[in-house]
Amino acid sequence: MELISTTEKLLAFCKKIENENFITVDTEFIREDTYWPKVCLIQVAGQEVTALIDPLSSEIDLSPLFQIMKDENIVKVFHSAYQDLEIFYLFMNELPKPIFDTQIAAMVCGFGESVGYETLVKSLAKATLDKSSRYSNWARRPLTEKQLKYAANDVIFLRTIYEKLMERLKKDDRFLWIKEEIEVLQNVDSYKIHPDKAWQRLKPRSGEPQFLARLQALSAWRERQAENRNIPRNRVLRDEIIIEIAAHNPSSLDELKEIRGSSPKLAHGSMGAQIIHILNEANAIPLENCPTLHSKPEKLGASTILVDLLRVLLKIKSQESHVAERLIATTKDLDTLIMLREEAPIHAIKGWRYSIFGGMALDFLNGKVSISLENQKICVKKNTPDF
Repeated sequence: MELISTTEKLLAFCKKIENENFITVDTEFIREDTYWPKVCLIQVAGQEVTALIDPLSSEIDLSPLFQIMKDENIVKVFHSAYQDLEIFYLFMNELPKPIFDTQIAAMVCGFGESVGYETLVKSLAKATLDKSSRYSNWARRPLTEKQLKYAANDVIFLRTIYEKLMERLKKDDRFLWIKEEIEVLQNVDSYKIHPDKAWQRLKPRSGEPQFLARLQALSAWRERQAENRNIPRNRVLRDEIIIEIAAHNPSSLDELKEIRGSSPKLAHGSMGAQIIHILNEANAIPLENCPTLHSKPEKLGASTILVDLLRVLLKIKSQESHVAERLIATTKDLDTLIMLREEAPIHAIKGWRYSIFGGMALDFLNGKVSISLENQKICVKKNTPDF
């Protein structure tokens, strides 16, 4: 294990791993007081070497590492990769490739949904982790020996986990089963900032067009403020206050001050004038140009019951195949399947998902199979046609 804080040492380390088939990668960061994550440590392990790279050092240029991350001959292995990939996208303006996420792989290897790293270490690497440093201050220097050991273990054991999961995937011919999920992680649009879409995160209940226009405008303004000032969104304006302001639609600073959760400082500071201006502009948007909530398809009268029954079937097939339910089908998928049957544009009735669940689900909806209780066990069996 080597702590690297200079470009010279990083170059030497990258030279050692440039011919690896795969490397394991993790990051330590804090973002409680910032909009952007503050990256405090990058851990990388090859077959024989492990490095803890200090991005806070004034004597390091991370470019050699980024070249490794772009090398398509080296698989980059992460556990629960999204936040780590977000960090590398911010650094590189592109994503590492190719990647492998052990959390996703574990979902088709019988470990259930969103399995934690500690569980996989215990099960596959036959070791235990000391997680007491997880929430320590990674920005403080020097880092303690305990922190360094914790950080190194997050990539050292990951090598064994990757190799064991790959063995299972190949043995059961399931490697392609995780391909779609990995492709989602490698979609660059997932990591780009879209201020005009920030309102969707608030999940508004009202679909009134001009309310949504005001909510969109206020949320986009807050997003840009937080990004430019590098502070958390709620330090600019809390979610609930944005919703209240959009709903009450104040036309003056005095009216803004009266909104629950607001304050005289907000109303009479420069932000207050900006908010009123934003609301005025949003109110002038023609109705046909206002944002809309995604409409839900009308449900059949028996839809709720059918969804519950399909959930039972999904659970049965998930247990039989040792694949996490969420990876096979979501509740939204089940709703869509009930409405559109064979025409449903969902992954659950395609490929391997069709084989383990989708085909049986369609048969159930078409009356060809039934769910019953036999000897205190839920069973799925084909119906015998009446003649």
